[in-house]
Amino acid sequence: MSFTLQLFQFFVSGLTTGSTYALIAIGFSIIHNATGIVNFAQGEFVMLGGMFMVTFHPGSRRPRAVPVDECVPAFVGRCRPTRA
Repeated sequence: MSFTLQLFQFFVSGLTTGSTYALIAIGFSIIHNATGIVNFAQGEFVMLGGMFMVTFHPGSRRPRAVPVDECVPAFVGRCRPTRA
């Protein structure tokens, strides 16, 4: 593998990881500004999506599996009972 190809791969990998962290941080910021408290339960849904993808799609092509793995945490969060 050439150096430029390896450098490009590192750049794309860093960009995707940083984008994921930025989206999580924006979610924390929005929740904190709306409620005044930091709700760390949001990380549970991020991990749920990641664990669902690793568990149920180990050998499949990733681009096809991503939409399914994004919908599962959204469905779980929507159906989760709220406390009064």
